[in-house]
Formats: sequence, structure tokens, C-alpha cells
Amino acid sequence: LDDRRIDLKVLRYVLNRVENIYECDAEGRTLLHRCAELGYCQWEMLKSLIEYKHFDATTVNSRNGWNAFHYGVSVHKDQMWFPRVTERHCVHCDSLLNIYRYMIQTHANALQAVNKVDAEGRNVFYLAIINEHFPIAKLILDLVLENFPSEVRLKKYQAYINQSKLSRRVEFAKFLCYLRIGNKLYEPIAIHQKI
Repeated sequence: LDDRRIDLKVLRYVLNRVENIYECDAEGRTLLHRCAELGYCQWEMLKSLIEYKHFDATTVNSRNGWNAFHYGVSVHKDQMWFPRVTERHCVHCDSLLNIYRYMIQTHANALQAVNKVDAEGRNVFYLAIINEHFPIAKLILDLVLENFPSEVRLKKYQAYINQSKLSRRVEFAKFLCYLRIGNKLYEPIAIHQKI
């Protein structure tokens, strides 16, 4: 057995012995919310909670209106702990992108979950932009636009940006640069790519 399978067995062993695994903490967060918030270092735990313990990424914290999708992009990318590989690439970015792909694939109402506004009127796309998780913001944008014919996508894109109240944010200008330059003129991210 490789180390990853052993770790997964240990993780499942521990999960089976916790009595109050579904209870919320003092801030109203579930264990899945916390794993999503920690992102990079909690990929296997998050996946196990969804697959093995049947946690739902769309469960909302009644105190702030966030679900696991909100928590995953709630901390600015520069304030998260993760090893940077180079200036333009980091392990965390790939891991977080995989987490979002996985949560989108495993939740039929993922589009509803990312569009859910919190207590302050912000959706997941908004949080991803202001915290500069641009690959996640792009994935969300692709999810929002995937079922529209190409001739109406620009109009829907503009409507979504307006709905998200981002057009005057500096981070949104950075996101547009990411789409144009850093991401080769907006090539759609494979939403349904197998993880």
C-alpha cells in the first residue's frame, strides 16, 4: 500500500469514531466548511467527508450565509499557507481548482450554490475575485455560461458581472487581465474533467 491509501484508511478510521462529526462549531461552520476554508492541505479530508460521510457542500451556515463554495475562496490567496512553486504557479491553486471541480461534479445544484448570496449580498464569484482566486472565478464563470449558446454568452457574462457588483473593483480589473493575458484569452476550464 502506498502512503496515500494508508492515510485514507486512518482518516476513515478517525471519521468513524467521531460522535459529533455533523455538529457545527461556535461560528456555525461544519467540518466540511472548515476543510474547504483550509483548501490546499485538506483535499483528502474534504473528499472523504463528501464521499464517505455524505456531507453536502451546499449546506449553508445560517450565521453568514456561506456554503463550502464560499469558504473555499474566503481567504485572500496571499494570506493562505501553501508552498509556492514559482511566481506564476502554486500547488494550492491546482489543489483548490481540483476541489472546486470535484464539488461541482458531485453536487447537482452547484450552480445554485455558487450563486447563493451571503449575509452581505456577495456570491462565490465575488469572493473569488476580491480574494484573487482567479482560476476559481473563471471556473465559476464557465459554469454559469456553459449552457448558453455562444451568441448570447457576452450578454450573459455582462449581466453576471453586473449582478455580482464587481465592475468597479480593482481586483476585477486584475481578473480581466488574467483572462486576457495569463490565461490565453479565456479558454474555458474543463468543468467536468475527471479528478
